[in-house]
Amino acid sequence: KMESLILDSEVQAEAGEGELEDYYASHLDEYTQPARVSFKHIYFEGPEAFERASEQATFAQYGGDFDSSAGDRFPLSNAYSSLSEREARQLFGQSDFVDQLFVQAVGKWSGPFQSGYGWHLIYPEGRSESSVLSLEEVEDEVFAAWQEKDKQERYEKVLESMIETYTINRVSNSASTVGAE
Repeated sequence: KMESLILDSEVQAEAGEGELEDYYASHLDEYTQPARVSFKHIYFEGPEAFERASEQATFAQYGGDFDSSAGDRFPLSNAYSSLSEREARQLFGQSDFVDQLFVQAVGKWSGPFQSGYGWHLIYPEGRSESSVLSLEEVEDEVFAAWQEKDKQERYEKVLESMIETYTINRVSNSASTVGAE
């Protein structure tokens, strides 16, 4: 309640010249789009999954027709569009499979790579690199975050001032202490 009373009595601040730019520059990680990948994959499971996946990859590398039906049924999707690394890790776990999604050549089958599910051959269809959004693109979000930070700073200043103004006396109430000796 005290915080609401203090902040309601304060005038909402407007960003001074350069303050938004400074805030934006010091929080660039919050305004960065992660790298993304679109891909399809063929999944292999079971005791001989690695061998079957390797055989299919080798066959394709030497000009054979790639048989996408050679894999096993994957419990999720066989194609994904515009996944960030974080999203891919949520789906496939901390794995070589996810690492390879972001480094293998686009437009070419490669693998096999292991995920938490099993072995996969991957075909990256497209990839976008990480990019920082311009201040113009995120100006409203930057302003809202700056205002929140400013509001918190003003609250802390008023609270410090109030603490300096008042004296706090602690009185022990020995009469209410119950004990046996």
